[in-house]
Amino acid sequence: MDANGTDQTQVSTNPDFSFDRSATFSPDGDRIAFYSNLSTGVDNPTGDTEIFSIKLDGTGLEQLTNNTARDYFPDYKPDGRKIAFVSDRPSGPGLYGMNSDGTRQEKISRGSGTVFASPSFSPDGKHITFMSNQEGGDDVYVMRANGSRQERLTVNGLPTDSGPVFSPNGKEIAFQTNRDGNFEIYTMQADGKTPVNVTKDPSGDFTPDWQPLR
Repeated sequence: MDANGTDQTQVSTNPDFSFDRSATFSPDGDRIAFYSNLSTGVDNPTGDTEIFSIKLDGTGLEQLTNNTARDYFPDYKPDGRKIAFVSDRPSGPGLYGMNSDGTRQEKISRGSGTVFASPSFSPDGKHITFMSNQEGGDDVYVMRANGSRQERLTVNGLPTDSGPVFSPNGKEIAFQTNRDGNFEIYTMQADGKTPVNVTKDPSGDFTPDWQPLR
């Protein structure tokens, strides 16, 4: 749909009542990547979640992953050539990467956690921020796009910090957290310093994103 909510168009159609989630535009705006448990008309007989991409008019559906593990949370690299995603494959749960056409899939994260979610590339494509529990709580991490130099940015124990996304200039990260009791949207510097509650609302606030720079 348009940014003002008009001209809404249904892009995906699922005859088997499957779900489509975590839609993300390709940088050129021509395609949308998402994860789905769609099993009709594709190669997914077990009905697990796989990564797909589709044109904005609903044509050209492509299945990018194909295995019995769960693949989810895709994010395009800013140059459009790569997609980062989460998987629980036998080689270990973590962040994986592949070409945007689904070729050359490989694990890129090096931590030992059991929960990974919400990878987000930095605007220059050199870093990925994500959520993981590899040191206890659900915290926000950042690493180089090749998996090296991983850093834990939030340390909160039981509260959950998740859904991180880089600002358009790469200097800040927005994320959701329940460190104040209910979920709020926070921002912090890209090195984890100076966290700020930007919503301050008694209701739950989730899934932040930034308006692109013009």
